[in-house]
Amino acid sequence: MTSSKVRIFFSTAVIMAIAGVPSLTHAQYGPFADFRASIDQVDLDASSMFDTGCLFACGTPWAKFGIRDRVNLAPNQNFSGPVDVGGFVVLTGDVDVATGTPINDWTFTTFYGIDANPQSADEDMTLTGFDAVDPPLAISEETFIGNSQDYLATSLGPYAIQDLSAEPLFDGFDFSAFVGDPSSIVYAFQATVPISDFDVQLVPEPSVCALLLTALLAATATRTRQQH
Repeated sequence: MTSSKVRIFFSTAVIMAIAGVPSLTHAQYGPFADFRASIDQVDLDASSMFDTGCLFACGTPWAKFGIRDRVNLAPNQNFSGPVDVGGFVVLTGDVDVATGTPINDWTFTTFYGIDANPQSADEDMTLTGFDAVDPPLAISEETFIGNSQDYLATSLGPYAIQDLSAEPLFDGFDFSAFVGDPSSIVYAFQATVPISDFDVQLVPEPSVCALLLTALLAATATRTRQQH
């Protein structure tokens, strides 16, 4: 049974290759830090928009995703600040197996809460939630900025940290960087966008670069010995 499945898959891949149709795999990357800011009273009015930008390298071969977005922060009437706000993004979508190129529509899922350690590097950021009863502010809107148009994300509402892993929309997500009070809340958004409208650049993975360099040096050494 196993061998027949393999043969069927192989035949399908060959047919797709002959037809010029890319063979796809579904990829999920993240969470990555995409927003970090200390928000004070002077930064906010009744509804303040913050432009953010982020660059991620992930996958094999690595792909650099350049993503710009805009978030709407609305302060609570008792807001006094400052509040260290942090955000994570998870990227999911199709990748062309042959080239490693992200193609078709991709889903961007974001989570906003309190940056638990503002002094940490982006790759070490941890996020805790806002007070569920009296949050200092709310994140009410997010827009992803494509090269040709903007994409308004769907607000999924606030989630208690303890409930994130049970949500089917977040299946397979890694929530190990979410810490603190499990009943505290984070704000979540999701948008499905054509990845072709965002800046994506394929780059060699560092380990691949090291192997290529090693191979090149070895080949050079071999030629040198042969000449002598």
